[in-house]
Amino acid sequence: MSLSKGDADYEPLREAFLAYYERGMLGQSRLFDGAEMVFNELERRGLPWGIVTNKFSRFTGPVVQALALAERAATVVSGDTTPTPKPHPAPLLHAARELHIAPTRCMYV
Repeated sequence: MSLSKGDADYEPLREAFLAYYERGMLGQSRLFDGAEMVFNELERRGLPWGIVTNKFSRFTGPVVQALALAERAATVVSGDTTPTPKPHPAPLLHAARELHIAPTRCMYV
């Protein structure tokens, strides 16, 4: 079955999926292998880092808290922070502004 935003069933099914995701997200979310090592090295060098995700903010906050990243990340940009999500550059440019760093001086991994 394929639905699009214009279909009558789209929004109720989308909301049901998001509720299902929300109930299980904290049990399944984890850092990528090696991420902790990278964060530690960035912090050791005094380099600010942030999170740019396509997760809606209603999901991002709890996941970032559960992974103990809220106090460490200098910025957190969710999929609904800017009008357009990744791969559009708007979220990354927003993060650069939040960090007060020129985009040309940022690295996205």
